[in-house]
Amino acid sequence: ITPPSLGILPAVDVPISTFFAEKFAICDRWFSSLPTGTPPNKLMSLAGRSRVEDVGLGIAPSDNLVTDWLTRRNIRWRVYHDGLPFFALLGRLDVMFDRDLFRPFDRFADDVLNESDDEFPQVILIEPAYEAGPLLGGRPRNDDHAPTPVSFGQVFQRRLYEALTANAERWSKTVLIITYDEGGGFYDHVEPLEIGYAPPGNEYEAFTTTGPRVPGLVVSPLVSENRIYSENLDHSSFLQLIAERFAPGEGGYSHEVNLRADQGFRSLSDVLDLAAPRTDIPEAPAFEAPPFDSALARILPDSPIELLF
Repeated sequence: ITPPSLGILPAVDVPISTFFAEKFAICDRWFSSLPTGTPPNKLMSLAGRSRVEDVGLGIAPSDNLVTDWLTRRNIRWRVYHDGLPFFALLGRLDVMFDRDLFRPFDRFADDVLNESDDEFPQVILIEPAYEAGPLLGGRPRNDDHAPTPVSFGQVFQRRLYEALTANAERWSKTVLIITYDEGGGFYDHVEPLEIGYAPPGNEYEAFTTTGPRVPGLVVSPLVSENRIYSENLDHSSFLQLIAERFAPGEGGYSHEVNLRADQGFRSLSDVLDLAAPRTDIPEAPAFEAPPFDSALARILPDSPIELLF
């Protein structure tokens, strides 16, 4: 999801994000992988590679997605979506209609609390209701993408945290990662890194830098309170963590992700600084968004990505 500018909002306007940063870990050098828009950077987080230069009308080419990687290794995974999932842009309708793999976010809290250990997924992808997607079910967009009010995203993140912490045993083994695909065009005083990326097949000119910094929060009992992690991360850092956790003897997630690591991007496992989980479960502050009037919401598509959705 695309963020408001780093530091532009006071804590009173983003109380849940502030709570996560103070009680858990914030990563202040997380860069979007590529200096372009949403689909390419999402693919970098889902596959460690992207053949998409920019937003266009058509199905985004994708291969070796993390969901495929996990399936081949018999690792249970699931997507919970509050709106239309990004996988719709990838043409992955074969898996999207599997209601065990793709479930509405409204089911998330009950699954965390009650689903058996042999059925509950080991890896979960959470997708908000995207600002660029169609308005479904009269619910507000909550992905923090301008011009959507950030209050809806704060409520969504609070629901997510409260669902995870309701099951203390599961929470003790959980790592919740919250980040944004790209910077949204907001100014940041930290320059992108001079780290290039050549797309597979050289379908377009190679990038010479990363994209801008994006917010990165790691919410887990395996991180210290008020931890600030300042080593370089990008979206492939998530895939490094996945490979270390589920295939430690395979030499990494993929050749492309290993190349990112060779360029100095660390694994998100480095953020986890506690050998044993904390026993405290901080209580999130109360927060409610203003009423949402779906009748007043903009529902007609006016951008290429909305048309694509």
